[in-house]
Amino acid sequence: MRDIIKTLFNLKGTPVMDLIHDSIKIFTTIVEAGSLRKSAKILNIGNATASRKIKELEKHLGVSLFTQKSNNFKLTDSGMELYSIFKEQQQFINNKIHQFITSTPNNLLRVAIPVVFGYHIISKYIPDFIRKNPNIKLELYYHNHEINLFETNFDLAIINYHSNQKSLLTRRLLTVNVNLYCTPKYITKYGCPKDTDDLINNHLFIGHINHQQQPDIKNILHYTKIDNMPQLDKSNIRIFSNNAFHNTLMAQTDEAIIIGSDFTLRKELLNHELIKILENEAFGEISFHLIRKNEITNLSSNLFIDFINECIHKTREEYPDLYLNHNLR
Repeated sequence: MRDIIKTLFNLKGTPVMDLIHDSIKIFTTIVEAGSLRKSAKILNIGNATASRKIKELEKHLGVSLFTQKSNNFKLTDSGMELYSIFKEQQQFINNKIHQFITSTPNNLLRVAIPVVFGYHIISKYIPDFIRKNPNIKLELYYHNHEINLFETNFDLAIINYHSNQKSLLTRRLLTVNVNLYCTPKYITKYGCPKDTDDLINNHLFIGHINHQQQPDIKNILHYTKIDNMPQLDKSNIRIFSNNAFHNTLMAQTDEAIIIGSDFTLRKELLNHELIKILENEAFGEISFHLIRKNEITNLSSNLFIDFINECIHKTREEYPDLYLNHNLR
C-alpha cells in the first residue's frame, strides 16, 4: 500500500494526476458494479473508454489491478489496496459536496427540457430530487423548439437536435430509433404502406415540424434504405405536428400514421393499441443532447446533471429491451 501511496504523492499536481482522478473513479465503479460493462453504463461512457482508462491507470501506478480484463475479473492485491484507499475517500468527498450544496441558500436552476424527454425520463423523479436537495430551486421549461442559451437565462438545456451555437459544452445523453406506427384497425381499413413513396402519396401521414418550427420530412426520409428514392413532395402531407402526445391521439382514431419510437410509445405497443410498420426500413434516430455555457460550472448544475444520468440509467433498467444508447460523452 505504501508503494501506491508514494506513487500517487509523487504525481500530485501534475497533468497525469488529473487523468488518474478520472481513472480512479472508473476503477472504483467497476469494482462496485461488478463488471466493466455495467460501470460504463453507470458513468455514461463507452466500454472501450473504461477499459482504456484502467490500462492507463495501471501503467501510471506500475501495478496490475485485475487478474483479467473482462466482465469476469478478480482484484489483485494491489487492486484491493487501491480500492480500500479511495472507497472511503470518495464517500467522504460526495458527502461534503452534498452538504455544501444543500447548505447554500437560493440555488436556483433554470432548465429547459423537451416535453417527451421530461415525461418519459425525469419528471417523475424530480420531486424526490428536490426533497433530497432542499436548498435547490428549479424552474422547468418544457419545450419543443430551438433553445438559445445566450438569449435566455437557462442554466442548462436538453435538446433533440444538433445545435449550431458556438462556445457551448455539448454532450449526447440518449439516442432512440425512429419508426412508423398506426393502429391495427388502420391496416384493416387502408392497408399497410408498401414503401416510403406509398406512405407519403397514398396514406394520411402526420409529418414533423422541426425545432425551427418548419414542416420537415427530410430528417426522417434521409435515413431510408430505399435506393434511388423518387423526389417526394411534402405538399402531399396534409398534417404536420410538433407534439408526440397529440400525434398519438390522432393515430388512435384509426385514421393516421405517425412518427415515433418504441420508447415513447411503449405503453401503446404493450397494450396493442399501436403497431410498428415498415420494420425493415430505417427511419432514423433522435438524439437528446445536454447543452450548457462554458462558464457554468456551479455545483448545483453538476448535481442536476448527475441526476439526469441517474434517471436515464433507471429507465434502461426498467425497460432493458428498448434501444437506449447513452454511453457517449
